[in-house]
Amino acid sequence: MIPRLLYADRGGVGIRRTTDGRWHLVGTHWQLTHAARESSVAGTIPSQAAIGAGRSRILRPSPVEPDESEPAMAGKAVISLSTGMEDPEKVTVAFLVAVGAAEAGRPTLIFQSKEAVRLALDGVAAGVACDGCPPLADLLARYSKAGGQYMVCPVCFNAKRLDKSDLIPGAELAGSVQLWEWIGDDGATTFSY
Repeated sequence: MIPRLLYADRGGVGIRRTTDGRWHLVGTHWQLTHAARESSVAGTIPSQAAIGAGRSRILRPSPVEPDESEPAMAGKAVISLSTGMEDPEKVTVAFLVAVGAAEAGRPTLIFQSKEAVRLALDGVAAGVACDGCPPLADLLARYSKAGGQYMVCPVCFNAKRLDKSDLIPGAELAGSVQLWEWIGDDGATTFSY
C-alpha cells in the first residue's frame, strides 16, 4: 500500500508520494518530480504561497502512464458545503460540481454544515444566483435524479432548531463518523465551499 496525501490547494487534485520518492498528481498524466537530490526542500509539497507566487515550477508533462499495479484513485466525490443562501453564487458552484460528478456516474455526497444545513430543507435552495446561472431548484432536481446524496451535520442542524421532517428527499442527519464510513478506505475526491 502506497501512503497517499490528498492536497486540495490546486483545485482538489490528489497528490501521492510513491516508493521511489517522487510525488505524482493522481488522476492525471502529470508528474511532480521532487526527489531529494533535486531540491533543498526534499520530501515536502510546495507551499501554497510558493505556488501562488509562481516560484514552484515543478510540474511537467510525463510520458509515463500511471502504474497499473498501484491502486487507482476512488471514484467517489464529496462536496463539503458550509455556505448557505448568504452566498448563492458559492452554493450554485458547489451544486454545479456535485451535479457534474453525479451525472458522470460517480457516487456523490454533499456534506452540509453551518448555514448550509438550511439548504437541506424543502424550499430553501431556490432562486437564481446570477445572470446566466441555472436555477438552484433545477440543480437540486438534477442532483437527485443522478443519485446524489446529502449528509447534514446534526450538531449544526439541531443548534438551529430546525425540523427534521422538513428535510428534502435524499438528505439525512449524519456526522463525521458516517461521513468517513461513506468515504471508506479508498478515499474520495473532495471540494469545499
